[in-house]
Amino acid sequence: MAELTRVLKPGGKLVSLEFGLPRGAWRLLWNAYTRLVLPTVGRWISPGWAAVGRFLGGSIERYVRTTPTQAVLRWWRDAGVPAPRVRRLSLGGVVVIWGEKN
Repeated sequence: MAELTRVLKPGGKLVSLEFGLPRGAWRLLWNAYTRLVLPTVGRWISPGWAAVGRFLGGSIERYVRTTPTQAVLRWWRDAGVPAPRVRRLSLGGVVVIWGEKN
């Protein structure tokens, strides 16, 4: 974050698109999609895409568990973006963070 904000001019905007996890009942559908649909569809495309399909769900869960949004916002503030904002999209599966360099 420090390097990104270093090259951003004062008042410049920074936007990040992160993975998230849906909440509630949507999480069950997300789990089914990442555990069953992605690997199956990937297998139809190629062996490489099958591996991606198997890897993606667990990878996203580990990322969200080890990198909570509040920690990411703290990184932004520490790097010189004093008031980052957050919006969850796609039932929580996507997290958009944006702000301006001070």
